Formats: sequence, C-alpha cells, structure tokens
Amino acid sequence: MKTLQNLTHHQFTERTIALGDKAINTGVIIAAFAFSVLPFILMIARLS
Repeated sequence: MKTLQNLTHHQFTERTIALGDKAINTGVIIAAFAFSVLPFILMIARLS
C-alpha cells in the first residue's frame, strides 16, 4: 500500500513538474513575442 502511495505521488509530482515546465515555456514565448511587438506598438502609438 505504501509503495503504491509513493508511486502515485511520484507520478503526480512528475505530472505537476511537466505542467509547470509547459506553463513556463508558454510564458517565455508570450514574453518574447510581447517584447518583439512592443516597439512596433509604441511606434504606431507615437505616429497616431
């Protein structure tokens, strides 16, 4: 029983870490996109 609990906890932890990595990667992509688009937005805002 204890082994099963440890196993499920380990799987849960791995899954949580994987989800965290995915969230971080998505955040990094969004941040990079925002930083690359920001100058254009500022330029358009200045022109208008």
